[in-house]
Amino acid sequence: MDLEYQLSLPVIDVALAALFEAVHQITVKERCGWSVSKAQSYKAPPKGQLRRWDLEEFYHLEGLF
Repeated sequence: MDLEYQLSLPVIDVALAALFEAVHQITVKERCGWSVSKAQSYKAPPKGQLRRWDLEEFYHLEGLF
């Protein structure tokens, strides 16, 4: 039997969904010049280094580290 019919839920083909997402991202990049953000994709510096920068005091966030 059809899985969607058995479960009464839509079933998404993950391979096809991934393909559509890739096509969408390429289209948006070509038409608008937009791309996926690289923000927050890099490992944070060690906490010791962050402490040396006095970010807690600068941003008034005592107890952050």
